[in-house]
Amino acid sequence: PLSGSIAYFTEDHFSGGRPVPKGTPEEVISKLAEAAPRMFASPQVENKMREGGSPVHIMSREEVKEMWAARQKTLAELLKDL
Repeated sequence: PLSGSIAYFTEDHFSGGRPVPKGTPEEVISKLAEAAPRMFASPQVENKMREGGSPVHIMSREEVKEMWAARQKTLAELLKDL
């Protein structure tokens, strides 16, 4: 059965962010960070995502960093005894 049909609800994230090699100049990282939201805001990309059942929530670079820092903290606590 699908997870929702047995009362398990999941949240899945696709990060449009792209890792870059250590030492990449900040101006290059900033340029990439500016371009990614424009790509996902494209009507063609948005429509394809929606058609596939994936809502689009565009986040800034800082918002993504904050989200992953919070998740890392949560996961560290959850997994500490493994």
